[in-house]
Amino acid sequence: MEIMYLSTIRTSHKIRKSFGSFLFCQESNILLVNNTQGGFCMENTDWNDKDEVLKLVQQDGTALEYASKELRNDRNIVTAAVRQNGLVLKYAPEKLCNDKEVVLAAIQQNGWALEYASKELRNDKDVLLAAIRQNASFFQSIPKELRNDKAFLLSVVKQNGWALEYVSKELCNDKDIVLFAVHQEGTALEYASKELRNDRNIVTAAVRQNGWALECASENLRNDKDIVLAAAQQDGWALRYASKKMRNDKDVVMAAVQNDGTALEFTSKELQDNKEIVLAALQSTPDAFVYVSPRLKQDQEVQKAAGLEPDISQKADIDTVLKNARKWCQEHNDTPTAQPKLNIER
Repeated sequence: MEIMYLSTIRTSHKIRKSFGSFLFCQESNILLVNNTQGGFCMENTDWNDKDEVLKLVQQDGTALEYASKELRNDRNIVTAAVRQNGLVLKYAPEKLCNDKEVVLAAIQQNGWALEYASKELRNDKDVLLAAIRQNASFFQSIPKELRNDKAFLLSVVKQNGWALEYVSKELCNDKDIVLFAVHQEGTALEYASKELRNDRNIVTAAVRQNGWALECASENLRNDKDIVLAAAQQDGWALRYASKKMRNDKDVVMAAVQNDGTALEFTSKELQDNKEIVLAALQSTPDAFVYVSPRLKQDQEVQKAAGLEPDISQKADIDTVLKNARKWCQEHNDTPTAQPKLNIER
């Protein structure tokens, strides 16, 4: 049996079976070894050719690993590679891992490239902010001297509100920091102090950004009609976190179902039996029908709003049935029986 590399095979070969990195061409009895990496061919590439390597790293950054030492020191080549795949910064020489523009390009593509930046740049504010924008957990990489720098922390939470999770308890009680955090990501309210989760301005800002932040608000504010309304208007499903009283408030529920009809699930039995509320929910989505009261499920207008055929249990009066029966018989050249009413009733 002949062995050939897949990168050298001609398209005329018909591959019959595939075994991971090996392909077997039954007709010519050839075992084909897949010696390609990503979107490039190892053997047919001139790794010293700048134009060729540049084109490859633009398509697949991992090609940088195979470039010649000279080209791995080329700033344009490395920049193109990290813009396609930030993690290939690991293959760059030390001097380029200390090049702020190159490192920023890598981190903007993939925050985890921070690991390969020089020690100096891992402590650079701009570089850290770029990483935190990608993933809030990189806040843990911030030097201790910056963790209590309020101006820097304000910049951090403006970029990624979730970074509030890693801020000290003391600063989680700082109104300015928390307000900026929830403006960027409402559900960051979860990490605010108990006191600020009961602050009307903070919670209002949070639910306007993300209605689900209502879950993190104090019990008192989950019973505040203005706040619950703001949450329901942003996301109908926020109704599930409202107080029992608010889930039975017609204005609140109307706002919720108009945003998302399936929020009808979280309201009271009384409002699930309110035709105005139900029709509004069905206008938003027919899926809300499952949460409609048993009584209204039999209502023809409700069924029509849900896109359903009227329930056959909703019988027309006998005179209407007889009229329709006579019309059908006439259209089909038939004659009703002598006792049509009795027969139709049967």
